Amino acid sequence: MTHLRTAVIGVGHLGQHHARILRSLPGVELVGVSDANPARCAEVAANCGVPAFENFRELIDRVDAASIVVPTSLHFEVASEFLNAGKSVLVEKPLTADVAQANHLVELARRRGAILQVGHIERFNPVLHAVPQSNEPPRLIEARRVAPYSFRSTDISVVYDLMIHDLDIVLSLVGEPASRITATAWSVFGGLEDVATAHLSFPCGTEAHITASRADVHARREMTIRWPCSVCQLDFATRRSVTSVPTAAFHESTNLFINPPFAQMASLREKLRGTFFEVIEQDYSGGPELLALELEQFVTCVREHREPLVNGVRARDAVLLADSILRAARGLAPIGLVKAA
Repeated sequence: MTHLRTAVIGVGHLGQHHARILRSLPGVELVGVSDANPARCAEVAANCGVPAFENFRELIDRVDAASIVVPTSLHFEVASEFLNAGKSVLVEKPLTADVAQANHLVELARRRGAILQVGHIERFNPVLHAVPQSNEPPRLIEARRVAPYSFRSTDISVVYDLMIHDLDIVLSLVGEPASRITATAWSVFGGLEDVATAHLSFPCGTEAHITASRADVHARREMTIRWPCSVCQLDFATRRSVTSVPTAAFHESTNLFINPPFAQMASLREKLRGTFFEVIEQDYSGGPELLALELEQFVTCVREHREPLVNGVRARDAVLLADSILRAARGLAPIGLVKAA
């Protein structure tokens, strides 16, 4: 499939950028856009030079694939109609806010032979390239993703809105479901939870502590990953990282670090960075737009019919973990965890 016909369903704050990028990709035709707000739909359609459709169903038979950027509460309805017709979809994160619906979409895509990609855009952040390859799982992962209130995504908790980015990354790093979860969450603005913190324990020994808030003063998106002797600090916002990895000299000299003679302390401090630990600072800023990378992969996966980086199964696992965290925070019984793909 060389020429790919696409549509964007939902052209609000984020959907307008899906439309802009798809319209610019080689070999991709943006057939039209649809939105529940007729004025907004007409505006974006005019900017892109394509027709506006009041009813998204009018686009199903006209396209090969669609970006679905409607509110989360509508993901299942819209995605299921495209998938049932055998059309591939990129659904913005989270896949759904309901585990049963997520499972249904995964199975529907499998049965219809359609690509199901989910918009966990941080997986395209180049700062993740700084994470060192290791044969052992991390010991501790700490993540903090906070921002001021945006008045968007109020139909879902902050766990599904912001924390799910880090849940998806943690699952990709650890490769198995959590075995124990404790969590606290509360509302600031009178709706669903705006602040949440969760502690996850994994069978392999990894512990993860994750905080998300949409009630902060300044935006921050940071993660620190620790192995027994290594540490990697990631700033997703600035796309900068600092990684510290022990050298051979460190492993050969570990007896020097416990109660060394006072006269050696200054020398040992000077040698920590460089001699005993290789410290690498990297700046990935100034690279391509992450959404463009994500949509380019979607187009490639549809054309070549191959699995995307975040397919339906991986996104479903993040939904299941988010659901378990919310249940823990609300004092409800968990519905069970599944193995991360």
